[in-house]
Amino acid sequence: MDLVLPPPVADYFQAEASSETNALGHCFSDDAVVHDEGKVHRGLEAIKTWKVATRRKYRYRVEPLRSQPIAHGVQVWARLTGASELQAAVTEALTAGVPHPNAVRHALQRARDAAGQPPPTALILPEHVARRDAPVRAHELGSYDRKESDDE
Repeated sequence: MDLVLPPPVADYFQAEASSETNALGHCFSDDAVVHDEGKVHRGLEAIKTWKVATRRKYRYRVEPLRSQPIAHGVQVWARLTGASELQAAVTEALTAGVPHPNAVRHALQRARDAAGQPPPTALILPEHVARRDAPVRAHELGSYDRKESDDE
């Protein structure tokens, strides 16, 4: 059974498959709003910018599975597959024939630089949190055994 989607929704999935951001103009109105990862993207230009950044960050593929009409549009269930930034960096390092953690670190840094993101910073934990995660070692119990044998 072929999946039948309204034209703008079908156009969106076709644009997703081609990675063509200009095709998004057929899918969204000029005042459209997208909610993703806790952020709101308003307007066609903001949506295009969001789409480029999302594709660069996640390198994913989406496949519509089924749809259902709802009060103000259509609800679509889709399969989302892809690689996170770390998976993409590992794949890049292995493809280059450099299976070393530094190659992965450099690939991640190049991706951050290309996205204009700042370098990661060290997280300084408050002392009470750092203390909570400190390893604890059991002390020797041999002294207890000696006390018991001394009392006999």
